[in-house]
Amino acid sequence: ISGDDTVIIGRGIESTIVDIQRVDFTDPSSGRKVTIFDTPGFDESVDGFEAGDFSDTDILKKIVEFLFKEYDAHRKLDGLVYFQKISEPRFSTRQSKRTLTMFKKLCGADTFKNTVVLTTFWDNVSEEKGEARERDMHIRFQELIEGDALFMRYTREFPDTPQKVIDYILTLMP
Repeated sequence: ISGDDTVIIGRGIESTIVDIQRVDFTDPSSGRKVTIFDTPGFDESVDGFEAGDFSDTDILKKIVEFLFKEYDAHRKLDGLVYFQKISEPRFSTRQSKRTLTMFKKLCGADTFKNTVVLTTFWDNVSEEKGEARERDMHIRFQELIEGDALFMRYTREFPDTPQKVIDYILTLMP
């Protein structure tokens, strides 16, 4: 979406991000300057690193330090994108629940209106199974839904989804 070929993009199940990655570009739809920050996910194996090399605490520290720097520089985030694999069975793992709890505590209910929950890996499940998991997620993410978070799907069928996410976030007030 940024047009920057040097940006690290993971195409598989394993994460490729170990530090917060900043990407600046001009949005082709609005002409506005956009900055995206990609953060490492919690409890993810990272290409080239052994599982456990980065604890959730390490990742949380990086994110908190980043947020403090942004705040100190008087920069506000317009929106957040919470990625959730739809291929994860019934949002059943303890880690998934813990990650959602950390997100809610770190960001606070006031930011839910500026949050997009983007479900991914739809190609790894049948549509019926994916929709059942999505319904289950809506129960688990009820607090975000009540706070006006927007759910979106990212599938190969709709490759323009990242642009739609950016377009939506640019309509929000920080």
